[in-house]
Amino acid sequence: MNHPEDYVKRILKVLIYIEDHIDEEISIEDLAKVACHSPFHFNRIFHIVTGETAHKYVRRLRLEKAAIKLRYTEQPVTKIAMGSNYDTPSAFTRAFKQCMGESPKNYRTLYRRSLR
Repeated sequence: MNHPEDYVKRILKVLIYIEDHIDEEISIEDLAKVACHSPFHFNRIFHIVTGETAHKYVRRLRLEKAAIKLRYTEQPVTKIAMGSNYDTPSAFTRAFKQCMGESPKNYRTLYRRSLR
């Protein structure tokens, strides 16, 4: 029988896996294998432990990484979008605005840090 701390330990392994593979395709099946759960059970446990679905968690991490690139690099928004596992720049822009409250271009303008 699993104890709550076992679930947390398994989800922590998943969070580390996500961090290590954030630039790759990540499926629920892959994450469930890391956690040693069925995909259905994994989704339930992940949501209970983290407060969000695995899909939303991965999406948020990718968008936060993109936000850092917007603030601290000169990379074009299109390149950042394609590097964030979005099929099109417009899909990236919609997701970014929904998550961060600003379009990528406005975010860069508002929060730009000097690179000097």
